[in-house]
Amino acid sequence: MPEPRLPYPTDLTDHEWALLEPLVPAPKAAAALRFTPDGRS
Repeated sequence: MPEPRLPYPTDLTDHEWALLEPLVPAPKAAAALRFTPDGRS
């Protein structure tokens, strides 16, 4: 079993994330790739 990683100095605690999460915008829907008639994207 691998050892758990050490935290980075920039890691957020659960409390810090709970304060910031409402400020993070929701992800946008992924756009579909469009292909040209010759099959290139």
